[in-house]
Amino acid sequence: MRRLLATIASLLLASPVAAAPAPPEPAAGPPALTDDGDRETLLAAIARTRTWLAGTPRKSLVLAGKPVPAETLRRGLADFEVLVRTRWGEPGFDEAVRERYEWVPMAGKDGQGAVHVTGYHQPLLEAREAPDDTFRFPLYAPPTDALTVDLGAFRLSLAGQSAMARLKNGRVVPYYSRREIDDDRALAGKGLEIAWVADARARASLMLQGSGQLRFGDGRVVCVNYAGQNGHPFVAGDANPSFVFFKLAAEGPFGCDGVPLTAGRAIATDKRLFGTGTLAWISYPRARFDARGAIAGWEPGGRFVLDQDTGGAITGPGRVDMYMGGGEDAARRAATLHGGGRVWFMLPREVSPPGSSG
Repeated sequence: MRRLLATIASLLLASPVAAAPAPPEPAAGPPALTDDGDRETLLAAIARTRTWLAGTPRKSLVLAGKPVPAETLRRGLADFEVLVRTRWGEPGFDEAVRERYEWVPMAGKDGQGAVHVTGYHQPLLEAREAPDDTFRFPLYAPPTDALTVDLGAFRLSLAGQSAMARLKNGRVVPYYSRREIDDDRALAGKGLEIAWVADARARASLMLQGSGQLRFGDGRVVCVNYAGQNGHPFVAGDANPSFVFFKLAAEGPFGCDGVPLTAGRAIATDKRLFGTGTLAWISYPRARFDARGAIAGWEPGGRFVLDQDTGGAITGPGRVDMYMGGGEDAARRAATLHGGGRVWFMLPREVSPPGSSG
């Protein structure tokens, strides 16, 4: 849905953080459960995910390509919420978590658990409701002429895959590319423009991030959330054919299944392999900043997170994106978070028989 940090990384080359040493690779062993976040954001993320799980009609969700009963996730989160509320910060918290949950490692890009972790944030863009000489770049709502084609209906080997398309002279063809939308003005005049921004690069970054905020001329700040994509794959650089559609909203951002994201507690994974709603622990390289905002060093980071989102560049079992929130600090942390990490998904162990310990 969003983001690859290619655009942001290019900006880093001209910033003080570019000269900083590369972040260290994490240890391969089991995680030490020293959470560098705060209890309240974790409880908020749990509550939002539990609300979604309670309402989803899905009987199972995928984890590492295999189905997991939705009820298992519901039970695991309910029990974990009790642990966080009653034992957070106590000496026995770590032991209780380890005893009650099975730790399922993400396979990683090498099959040995090595995961590349990046960050994304919610940018703020200046915008106008109508175009002028400065605000020339439109944000579009999803087009009404787009078709979602179930490829599995045509070929069994493509089951579960879909494509965005349109009709042209009675034929089904791929939907308009970024070049056709921007340069050929394929969507102009169709009433789809929801806002206009002044900076093409900022708009591109918004499409990479997937959501943000717009500040209009009268001072109003409105959320702008992901509403769809043109079906073309993301390609880093000017030739990128991918184009993202948006909607204005009173709140946001939301994950790919509509779960409100909590800053520092939501991750994005490849939803073909990892479904929404799973509790996880992530180890990642955490930057320390000096007074100028440059990286002064690195330290091991780790925290409990909820899998709630996805992204066009987040593919395979070795990629994870962590949502950092909005504001300058979130933008800085998202831009500098790109290094080796590890992820363990947490599933509740089988309920112990009556009278047993644990």
